[in-house]
Order: sequence, then C-alpha cells, then structure tokens
Amino acid sequence: MKGKEKVFTAIALTTATIAAAAAVNKLIFKNAIKCNLLEKKQGQFYKWRFGSVYYEKYGQGQPLLLVHDLSPASSSYEWQNCIAKLSKHYSVYVFDLLGCGRSEKPNLVYTNFMYSQLINDFIKEVIGRRTNVAATGSSCSLILTACLNSPDSFDKIFLISPESLKACAQIPTKISKLYMNILDIPVLGTMIYNIAFSKKSLKEMFYSKFADCSQNDISQLVCRYHEGAHLGSSASKSLYASIKGRYTNFNVNKALREIDNSIFMIGGADSEFMDDIISSYRELNPAIESTLISGCKDFPVLEDASSLADTILRF
Repeated sequence: MKGKEKVFTAIALTTATIAAAAAVNKLIFKNAIKCNLLEKKQGQFYKWRFGSVYYEKYGQGQPLLLVHDLSPASSSYEWQNCIAKLSKHYSVYVFDLLGCGRSEKPNLVYTNFMYSQLINDFIKEVIGRRTNVAATGSSCSLILTACLNSPDSFDKIFLISPESLKACAQIPTKISKLYMNILDIPVLGTMIYNIAFSKKSLKEMFYSKFADCSQNDISQLVCRYHEGAHLGSSASKSLYASIKGRYTNFNVNKALREIDNSIFMIGGADSEFMDDIISSYRELNPAIESTLISGCKDFPVLEDASSLADTILRF
C-alpha cells in the first residue's frame, strides 16, 4: 500500500506542477499583450495561402519593401522611425512576416523557401511591380533566395547587418531537431519559449546588439518586442522552434554569385564582425557596394534610423 501511495503522490505532484506551469504560461501571454502597443489601425491583411500577413503602406513613388529581422519578437515596428523619411521618395511597404507580430502564426515548420515564396507573392499580388527591398539581420538571406527565384520582381537590394555566410549555411542536425521537438512539447516548450523571450532576455539582447543606448530607449523596445513575441499565444513558438531547428537557414552563396541586381550592404561601424562579413559577400559578388554607419553596432535600423534612411536614399 505504501508503494501505491507514493506512486499516487508522485502523480498528483506532477499533475499539480504541470497545471501550475501551464497557468503561469497563460498569465505571461495575457500580460504581455494587454497594453496593445502593436496596433493595427493603419494596416490591412494580405490573405496568403499559409496565413494572413499584416502590412502597411506609406507615401508615393517607386516601391520599397522593408523586411524586419526574422525573430518571433520582431515586427514591422522595427522600421517605424525610417518610414517618414523614406516615404517622401518611395511607396513604402512594411509587413510582419508570417509567424511574427500581427500576422497569423500557424503551427507549421517555417523554412527559408517558404518565406522567399511569401516575399515574391507579396510583391506580385500586393505591390504589383518591380520593387526595391531592404532587409535586416537573418531576413537578408530570405531576400537573396527570393531574388534568385524571381529576379524580375526586384530592383535594388539593401542588406542591413546580414548574417555571416557560415551562419546562413548551417543545416539541421540531430541536436537542433531534438531542441525543436522539445519546444513542441505543450507546457515545457512554452515555458522555454517564455524564458527565451522574457523582458530580461530581450533587454540583454538589445544591450549586446547596440553600441550605446539609454535605459528609456531600451524599455520602450523591450515592451514592444515582448508583446510581439506573445501575440497569438503559444502558437508564437512555432517560428522559434523552426529557427532553432535551423530550417530557416539557407546557403546563399549561389544567390550571391548569380544575382545581377544592385546589392548594397549596410552595417554598424562598431560591429565586431561586419567588415569580415562584407568581405566574404564581396568575394562571391565583387559588385556589391557597402558602407558603415558610425555609432552603431548590429542594429542600425533601431540605433540610428535617420542615418540608415539617409544611407538608403543616397544609394
């Protein structure tokens, strides 16, 4: 009887622990979105085959599509402080990638190829003509893949703080697939996700990527990124699992060699690795032009949006 009591006690404690963790997860998601910082007043939705994509349009002129970094916490908010200046010269389109921000977050495996299809379909069906495209961080590889598959849809390409070629080329491994499967576990995976995108983790991320910033600037960004990561409840973790599983990576060497469009690379002058990254891209495509923005590290679009917009306009 004592043995049975121990088993029943263990089961009861395990059940209570799981229930408590689930309740905490639910509370975190509820509190993260209560301020409604990422509003939908000015935008509309593009009904894509895998889910609805939120976008906004500003200005008149030749189209310019702005693509935010590929992260569950990122959204078109990333480009907010560039829009006013850019929209004086372009028809500016900004959207939240599928699985991000205010766009739908379906439970599927997100891949580089899927995003390249989304970008090409958005250009053809929403913009409707040849488009300039600017992307930041890990989304730069998505643009290169999309341009390789549909070169006539693209005009100038701006790559802001792109990942290294080595990072782009990393493929799924047994360990990355295992981590992806752990993230898919309902309560445990959601808890891991909430830790990864807690306000503390996001604050540490910004401090590592910024050359210099004030506490107030970081606080505002952290709140919006925290909300973006938790819109759509636990469905938000599907993209994170795909990124950790390395399914969003793609070797862009072929694209860099074959793309005939004008490519401009923009990085932060204080970035530790940007000079090497630019050199490696130029080895594959010597026609690439580049510049560095002083006072910035790995996130020029947020660190000095005005200088970044001026740089894009100058090219």
